[in-house]
Amino acid sequence: MLRSALGGSQARSRIAAGGAHSLALRSNGTVWASGRNSYGQPGYGTSTNRTVPVQVQ
Repeated sequence: MLRSALGGSQARSRIAAGGAHSLALRSNGTVWASGRNSYGQPGYGTSTNRTVPVQVQ
């Protein structure tokens, strides 16, 4: 899911994962996150869980 939502394997340069969330650093320098967000782990400014990656501001 993370791979396709970010534009395929060429769109990212690094991936990291926590217990229930994932972060991706794209080759253009933007950071994208998805997963459980009980305590703000992914860093997108809300406590909403995400199944599709959103850009971290």
